[in-house]
Order: sequence, then structure tokens, then C-alpha cells
Amino acid sequence: MDKSGRPVHQHAIADEMRKVKSEMQHPDALNYVMDGLRKNATIELYQSGCDEKMVKAVTGRSGV
Repeated sequence: MDKSGRPVHQHAIADEMRKVKSEMQHPDALNYVMDGLRKNATIELYQSGCDEKMVKAVTGRSGV
């Protein structure tokens, strides 16, 4: 969500990720992709006890 509470567009997130990756020291940082982060977030949400409805609301997907 942005500061106004509206959903953030995927391109804004991708732009921010490019900035962060360019500053990372890890040699593989430029290979990190958004889908990998979404999968990790999905796993973390399920492991923390969120139900499928909550996971889908956060990630836009219903499963891993």
C-alpha cells in the first residue's frame, strides 16, 4: 500500500527492488527476482499461522 492506503503497482515495487539490489554486496543480488520474494513471503505467512484468505490478500495468490 502507498501512503494513501492504495495498492502499489508492481512497476513501483520492481523499480525499488532494482535500487536495493544495486546497493547489495552479495554477488548474486542482481539475479534476485520478485517471484522468489513473493514465494518466500507466502511461506512465511503460512508458517506464522495465516490462513489462505489472508495469504491471498497479501500476495495476490492462494498458495505456494
